[in-house]
Amino acid sequence: MGDPLPDLSEVREQLLEEVVVIGEKSTIQLRREIRAADKIVYDTFNELNADDDYDIVCRKETRIGSQIVRLHCRARLYWEARSALAEEDAAVATPQPVSNQAKHEKVLKEKVRDLAMQNPALLQAMLRREILKRELARRKEK
Repeated sequence: MGDPLPDLSEVREQLLEEVVVIGEKSTIQLRREIRAADKIVYDTFNELNADDDYDIVCRKETRIGSQIVRLHCRARLYWEARSALAEEDAAVATPQPVSNQAKHEKVLKEKVRDLAMQNPALLQAMLRREILKRELARRKEK
């Protein structure tokens, strides 16, 4: 599963009460703000979401052959399916451990979108996160 959040293009204009001023922040500061925004979005979603299987859980992992630790955020059912697969056959690693991954990803994005439309705090947090990520992408293009 990729980014667990849906594209906000359809709701962007509906609610934007907060003006986000990025200013002259360093790229490191911007990345910290994105991580903080991610945490707010995931925590808010998890609090509102009634289906615990689709709660977003973040884990730090290091890929084989690398020493770089990365944070990966996925639905709880993804981590559980991956764990069950590892228990079945520890010798085989697969990048697609969830059998119905596309279906689950679609359901998760629908849940996030629906809750964002019902909850202004979640929508605001998601919009702030998107603005920060776009600014980081813009800086990388330079």
